[in-house]
Amino acid sequence: MQTIGSLFNVKNRTLCWNSHSELPMKKGELVIVVSASTIINNVSIIDILRDGHVMTCLFDDLRPVTKK
Repeated sequence: MQTIGSLFNVKNRTLCWNSHSELPMKKGELVIVVSASTIINNVSIIDILRDGHVMTCLFDDLRPVTKK
């Protein structure tokens, strides 16, 4: 599945981070995936675009937005 550029919902309240801050994400918030997953210890870590900032989060915290 192609994820770069795809829209995702946040599954549960969780944290995302970048080099200088951590920000909580609310359940249901929309984010855009901007990089492919990096896998560390079987955990997928990706970069997302959120409020105009690129942040990093765990892929498991997101769910694809499905078209109705």
